[in-house]
Amino acid sequence: MELNVITKILPCLLGALMVLFSSAISDPLAVSFLQCLSQETNTTTSDVFTQTNTEYSSVLQSTIINLRFSTSVTPKPFAIITPLTYSHVQSTILCSKRFKIQIRIRSGGHDYVGFSYTSYDQSSFVVLDLQELRSITIESVQNTAWVETGATIGELYYWVSQSSPNLGFPASICTTIGVGGQISGGRVWIVDANGRVLDRDSMGEDLFWAIRGGGGGSFGCCLFFQR
Repeated sequence: MELNVITKILPCLLGALMVLFSSAISDPLAVSFLQCLSQETNTTTSDVFTQTNTEYSSVLQSTIINLRFSTSVTPKPFAIITPLTYSHVQSTILCSKRFKIQIRIRSGGHDYVGFSYTSYDQSSFVVLDLQELRSITIESVQNTAWVETGATIGELYYWVSQSSPNLGFPASICTTIGVGGQISGGRVWIVDANGRVLDRDSMGEDLFWAIRGGGGGSFGCCLFFQR
């Protein structure tokens, strides 16, 4: 029996330590961006890794599948932000739009051309890394699962099998692919470039059909999917 999957993103959190981080960054756009996030964010439990942070390199390379993007010559983000709540996805998008900062959104890291963790035009950019959002809830009676976007296909397979011997979810044989990149179709909530949270009814037909393809992530940040 095929399991209907609803992939839910709890968006992303930025944090109160951003002002401290920005003091060590020379790029004025990067400083302005981090200060904008600190003003827009009312929480102190975020994770923001700048290039001066000792964990920066390990976080950046943690899910890079194509290892040529982890070399010293690869353009790197001035900050990596881990997602926790989607009100802060809105803040991230609005601040990046205000200062013309690119955002790279990463789930499982199976992006062989590097669009989720590098930039080809040398512009300043940040990575929004979803790997901490990986909780999975299986509702076997309804044949449904709620899966955060940072979870992998392998994790989903495992918890489905633990829930019921009669349920399954057909996807790839590569278990490290992020769920968000695997099932970007069906019903969806998305934060657009203007910071609006749109559902299937409010986004319109053009955006709905655009995000169902294998695009470069230029239409917005998806919060959760239903398929």
